[in-house]
Amino acid sequence: MSSTAPRPASVPTVKVAAGTTAVEALREAGVRLDGPDGAVVVRDLASDTLRDLAWVPDEDAEVEPTPANSPDGLAVLRHSAAHVMAQAVQELFPGTLLASARPSRTASTTTSPRPIRSPRRTCPPSRRRWPRSSRPASASTGAR
Repeated sequence: MSSTAPRPASVPTVKVAAGTTAVEALREAGVRLDGPDGAVVVRDLASDTLRDLAWVPDEDAEVEPTPANSPDGLAVLRHSAAHVMAQAVQELFPGTLLASARPSRTASTTTSPRPIRSPRRTCPPSRRRWPRSSRPASASTGAR
């Protein structure tokens, strides 16, 4: 996950030693990990890639903490919340099919959702298909 959002010039860099988690390095450096200014991910400066706080580099790495209230931090939080919500819906309503769509700022819905196979088999195979009444046009024609 990479972003083109400008980063503030005053963001401190932290060295993550090989074999150490990013969260351990942030704690040692005194970086906040809670609240809106707390780091939710780090940006690996060598590859300009966002990394989870549990990430353990193979060799020493310089990273920038990404706070929750930054554009990248908010995207990570929204993505994580979507996974939590999907899991809760599937536990409350076994057999529910999920649909994927790109994140949207306008909260509009997609016109042709695509079913996603759940890693957990909570319903019999015969019930994992779209019901005929709600099947999207692309599912009945085989087009995507």
